[in-house]
Amino acid sequence: MTNMLLCADDTAIVTSKGCKNETIDGELDLKSINQWFSVNKMTVNVSKCTNLPFGKTITPTKIDELEGLAGEIDIVDNIKYLGVCIDKRLNFHSHMASIQKRLAKFNGLVYKARYCFSRKALLRFYQTFAKSIILYGLLIYGGT
Repeated sequence: MTNMLLCADDTAIVTSKGCKNETIDGELDLKSINQWFSVNKMTVNVSKCTNLPFGKTITPTKIDELEGLAGEIDIVDNIKYLGVCIDKRLNFHSHMASIQKRLAKFNGLVYKARYCFSRKALLRFYQTFAKSIILYGLLIYGGT
C-alpha cells in the first residue's frame, strides 16, 4: 500500500507491506509517481530524495536511476520531515537530541538575561520560544 503525504513543497511517499511474504515494489510506485509529477509539470529533485526503510524485518534496497531522474536515491538512517526527526527504529532519539541542543542555547540565553528582565518577561520568553520547541510534534514522538 502506498500513500503520498503532501505539505507545501514537501512530498513523502509512504509504502508499507502487510505481511512477510508481500514485497514492496517501490520502484514501480516511484515510476508512476514520477509520471504524475511530469504530467502536472513538476520536477523531482533527486538530491533531496532519500529512502528510509524502518521496521525490524526490512532489508534496505538501493533504488537505482529511474526513467527521467538523474541520480540514485540514497538509503539513510534518519530524516527530518516537517521539523520532526524520524529514524529507522522510530524511537525519535535523534529528534530528542535536536530538541536538547536547541534548548541548551535557549537556557544559556535565559541564564545571561535573568538579571536584565523581570520574572514575568522571562516566563513569556519561555512560553514563546522553549515551550513551542518542546510541544511541536509531541503527539507524534510523545509515546516513545
